[in-house]
Amino acid sequence: MNLRSVVEIGVLAIVKELLVTLNLQELGWETMLAIAALILVMGILYILEMKRMNSHEEFLIERGIKPKKVE
Repeated sequence: MNLRSVVEIGVLAIVKELLVTLNLQELGWETMLAIAALILVMGILYILEMKRMNSHEEFLIERGIKPKKVE
């Protein structure tokens, strides 16, 4: 499992918990701010991981190496 998968699962879990909590006022502003910060950090990690994966594939293609598909 790579970092991209971990971030995707994390964001989905957070969104699921928010959707299950019907009354968001019960959470409080501190919790909502913390959740927003966590989603922001996970988004940044996702973007960085995608850039890393793309640059690695470009590196392999430039050298004529066939990229392996990671599942």
